[in-house]
Amino acid sequence: MAATLSSISTPVAFLDCSGLRILCRAEQRVRDRGGHLASGLPHPLILRILRTAKLMGRLAPLPTLEDALADTNDRTAR
Repeated sequence: MAATLSSISTPVAFLDCSGLRILCRAEQRVRDRGGHLASGLPHPLILRILRTAKLMGRLAPLPTLEDALADTNDRTAR
C-alpha cells in the first residue's frame, strides 16, 4: 500500500532552509514508499520561496487543504 501524507495547512508566512529541508525529507520518504505528499501552503511568501528554491515541482502546494486531500484521494483511487 502506498504511503500518503497530507500536511495540515495552517497560516504560515515564514519558511527558512530548515523548514524546506523538513518538507523535502518528508516528501522523499513518502515517495520512497510509493506515495505522494500533498500540501496546502498557499501563502504568497511560501510560494515565492518554493519558486526561488526550484521546489515547485517537487513540493507543488495546492491552494487549500481540501484540494490537497482531494488530490491525495484521487491518487489513492488509481
